[in-house]
Amino acid sequence: MYYYFALTVYQPPPWWKKFVTMGQIVQFQSSLVLATPFIYLQYTRWWVQGGDGCHGARAVVFNAAFNISLLALFISFSRRTYKKKTV
Repeated sequence: MYYYFALTVYQPPPWWKKFVTMGQIVQFQSSLVLATPFIYLQYTRWWVQGGDGCHGARAVVFNAAFNISLLALFISFSRRTYKKKTV
């Protein structure tokens, strides 16, 4: 990704620009999929047992919310940039 940004400073975007965007979308989706079980267990199982749970749970929830916003932005960018032109 950073190599892509470095390339775009000096020349037009490379042909694989769309793949960088798709990779970012997959990254944010994967992050949400991996965070979901932790968040579920944190706020159901551990609270029911009366424990304090993990002290980093708020950070995981914040990170998930941040990833949702980035995912929405990248999907919006992808739709605007790569949609098929109708003639």
